[in-house]
Amino acid sequence: MQVDVVLSVRVEEEMKIRIEAVGDVTVVFIDGNVLQENVPIFRVKLLELVEEGKVNVVLDMVASNYISSMCLATIVDVKKKVNELGGDLKLARVNKLVRNLLETTSLIKKVETYEEVDAAVKSFASPKK
Repeated sequence: MQVDVVLSVRVEEEMKIRIEAVGDVTVVFIDGNVLQENVPIFRVKLLELVEEGKVNVVLDMVASNYISSMCLATIVDVKKKVNELGGDLKLARVNKLVRNLLETTSLIKKVETYEEVDAAVKSFASPKK
């Protein structure tokens, strides 16, 4: 399954979301920065996945250079929802700026991050600690 969603906030700022199923894991590829203006669409898309029962989620951040604090809040909120349903939300391929933001806010301790998408996907098959 592959679903493409394109959100154009302004001509100069576009965020694209591509969703792929890898077994029972849903990988969300984010292309572009997740700014305050496009967080609502990002949030709705993630919550739609949860409503569809897709509770094992990996966010691939390789093509996102910046995320807003509202994006962080959305990630935490969606992670909480999928955890309550027996799933998890993990991040893959975050850049140095996003990693620093996660470290500054101490979210790095709450949201697992992986260097590669494959490793994040495979981590769902590993027994939880």
